[in-house]
Amino acid sequence: MKRFIGPVCLILAALFLFGCARGEIKQKAESLDIEETAVPALDASAADEAEQPVQELAPAPESSSIASAGNTHITELSAFTGRFSGVRGVNIAEINPANYQRINREAMEGMGMAPHYVAYLSGEKLYLEGNYDRAIAEFGRAISLKADYTGAYVYRGNARRRMGDLGRALDDYNRALALENAYAEVYNYRGFVYAQRGDLRRAIADYTQAIRYRADYADAYFNRAHAHSKMGNWDLCIADYTQVIRLEPANAIAYNERGNAWHSKGDRSRAAADYEAADRLARRE
Repeated sequence: MKRFIGPVCLILAALFLFGCARGEIKQKAESLDIEETAVPALDASAADEAEQPVQELAPAPESSSIASAGNTHITELSAFTGRFSGVRGVNIAEINPANYQRINREAMEGMGMAPHYVAYLSGEKLYLEGNYDRAIAEFGRAISLKADYTGAYVYRGNARRRMGDLGRALDDYNRALALENAYAEVYNYRGFVYAQRGDLRRAIADYTQAIRYRADYADAYFNRAHAHSKMGNWDLCIADYTQVIRLEPANAIAYNERGNAWHSKGDRSRAAADYEAADRLARRE
């Protein structure tokens, strides 16, 4: 019996010491002064911003055409693709394109675009969509804001021409040429209107002016050739179609029309050669 008293006492003593140690640790833990890190609350405006979903940008358009505020030469390309070099290098591919499709005037003017240019871009978009009535109104708005806006007169003239309003189209082209006399494209447009009205001599004169200011203007050569054919000027007609072919070797229509001119002159062998070339090119297309 005495053999077990010693070990039991040692065990009890160990338990007592362990219990004291636990109590001391607990007491120290309870006495520690731990501060929580406070999370600052968002103010109302920041909270609103935080709750808004992040809007992903649409992929950039494939077209890389360029439109510039300083470029008055009109093309059939939309100004809503590419880079606006006249507006601090803003690239609309970096902005939500849906806003541009709606023509957000306030946003565009906020980017530094002048109001007359915003109206012009709106008119251009409507023109390319075939909405000529509204395009004419927008170009008119651009002109009311900037009376010497050559490009707006040109585009409004094009819209009026497409609507068959040839008289007003001529008025707009005349105003554009009064502002910028060396404007090859406008001479070509005005010549086309003269031709539609049956005034072939004036049409030829305007096509000639267009070529004078732009020697590689295939459209003007083609239109002048067509006017010469209407007047029976076969040698001049053939010379102009030859220039078109030199500038555009794959132009099947030019070969065909030159073939018609050769045929009208009685040169059937040359006519046949041009018809064959036209057919060969047309098959490639």
